[in-house]
Amino acid sequence: MVQKKAKSRWGAGVVNQLCLDFKTTFPDVRGFSVRNLYYMKEWYEFYMTDDEHKQILHQLGAKLQ
Repeated sequence: MVQKKAKSRWGAGVVNQLCLDFKTTFPDVRGFSVRNLYYMKEWYEFYMTDDEHKQILHQLGAKLQ
């Protein structure tokens, strides 16, 4: 999904709008700055490109539930 969005060339405008939408929807929650959203995307892409990372994340997710 991330790669599909990157191919559509939405650009930084979408990330800026997403940041504003998060701040409007969750006014008391911090951490949705433009920079942090890009960090979240990079983290996701890094861990989802490797099957071993995927397995570890799924195991951690299962434990959290």
